[in-house]
Amino acid sequence: MSNACKSCTLDQAKLMVQNGILEYFVVQLSHNDEKIVEISLEGINSILTKEKNDSEKSIFLEDIEKVDGRNKLKKLLITNNTQIYLKTQRILVLYLKE
Repeated sequence: MSNACKSCTLDQAKLMVQNGILEYFVVQLSHNDEKIVEISLEGINSILTKEKNDSEKSIFLEDIEKVDGRNKLKKLLITNNTQIYLKTQRILVLYLKE
């Protein structure tokens, strides 16, 4: 799913968000497997990038907030995995303005 998010158009991203892709990615942030967490972060970033490039008000962030995504992302900042930390920090700074 993360790969599909990277190459999709804004309209395709909106359809994926309407079908729960962001909620799915946020749930996966609690997974024990660091690779799954990393891939989920990439998916979230890809979706948010599509919307940012379109410069609309973020409806995608609302979906992240609905499933406590901000708090789950903040918890990932306490990790020994540099890649997870950097990807999380990027999302928080660029999109969630943390």
